[in-house]
Amino acid sequence: TWEKWEHSSYEPDLVLINLGTNDASYTREIPERNEEFKKAYIVFLTRIHTLHPASKILCMGGTMDQRLCGTIDSAVKEFQKNNSDAVIEFLALPPQKEEEGFGTFWHPTEATQRKTADVVIAKAKEMMGW
Repeated sequence: TWEKWEHSSYEPDLVLINLGTNDASYTREIPERNEEFKKAYIVFLTRIHTLHPASKILCMGGTMDQRLCGTIDSAVKEFQKNNSDAVIEFLALPPQKEEEGFGTFWHPTEATQRKTADVVIAKAKEMMGW
């Protein structure tokens, strides 16, 4: 059985979101589909911010597929414009490189994951003032 998460039991300092890789196979840079994705992404951000208003939010994407990075960045900017109290940023992750190899179904290797982690950690430290 699934236990429903009680959001009020924990207030994260920082929420990390890395979504959109698989969605790019649906949106395929079709403007209407990108807009649909953007609207859903903003709804998701609104839910997170409503549940955790004091949490900073770091949205990211791009390691495996960068097609939705512009759409995500646009969603973050629109959300920020309408929620001036929110601390939110978008981080375009460096794309995986062929010379680093690929995991199953073109997923990142450990080397790529480590490089990505270094970028994310640096951005998190910057946002949090650590």
